[in-house]
Amino acid sequence: MPPVVQEREVSTTPRVERFFSRFRWVILGTLLLVIAVLTGFFTYQQREAALLDKGTYEVEQLEERFARLQTSDREQVGDEEVLSLEEDLKRVVDTYRKAYPSQRAMYLLGHLAFWQEDWDDASIWFDRLAKEFPRSYLAAVALLDAAAARENLGDTSGATTRYEKVIEAGFSVLKPRALFSLGRLKESSGDREGARQIYTQLLEDYPSSQWSHLARDRMIFLQLQE
Repeated sequence: MPPVVQEREVSTTPRVERFFSRFRWVILGTLLLVIAVLTGFFTYQQREAALLDKGTYEVEQLEERFARLQTSDREQVGDEEVLSLEEDLKRVVDTYRKAYPSQRAMYLLGHLAFWQEDWDDASIWFDRLAKEFPRSYLAAVALLDAAAARENLGDTSGATTRYEKVIEAGFSVLKPRALFSLGRLKESSGDREGARQIYTQLLEDYPSSQWSHLARDRMIFLQLQE
């Protein structure tokens, strides 16, 4: 039995040698191609990581500028300063598309417009963030802010649509606020029964939320109005 195994080993050696001799350039080319692809991939990853770090640093600096702007006397803030900040934020949005710095810059642009009471522009930026980054936590926050902007414009329907999107998205931290806001809008429009249903859902799903305490107060108020 052992000699048979030895014969097989000896007999296959020339075949292996002939195979590698015949296809050595193909094998070598394939290996070089794999090495080149892996090298390119890791180089790309490093470049992307460095670019992301750079963009994050830039948007953090712009956020600090906006924070200083918010603490300043609005009457003393020049239009050039606001315009400069807006242009720098837009540059970040365009430079780092589909990346975190762009998302954060959109959020700041929305709040910059909100700070200027430009409700329509604020809504546009918040809606764009939610559309381009639907899986982000900031998307739900932006929808809440967009809803507030629509309310300031008197667009109850638009605000309602955005609150409903937050509820459908299922962000448990933000859902109580969205439910209360939706109930409040129904109440202000005269739909008391609809408001009660929303407040009841809020109380049942999030009994310990601060928004539930407010909903309970509204339920008592509605009951006293009957």
